[in-house]
Amino acid sequence: MDKHFRYNSGLAAIITIVMVLGILIILMTSYSLVTYNIARQTSNVIASAKTFYVSEAGAEDGIIRYQRSSG
Repeated sequence: MDKHFRYNSGLAAIITIVMVLGILIILMTSYSLVTYNIARQTSNVIASAKTFYVSEAGAEDGIIRYQRSSG
């Protein structure tokens, strides 16, 4: 009977370790996805700001060229 208890005790420890590792993998994966999405959103905001300022500069350049050509 003592042998069965030792075997089951080891099996329970292995199952517990596998479950804890599974939970940690899930948590790390979700943290990675959240971090990736935040980085992508930040990149999109920066690109949007650059696009806005480039278009504004282009519009101002067009106005200045029009005013200079009109006389």
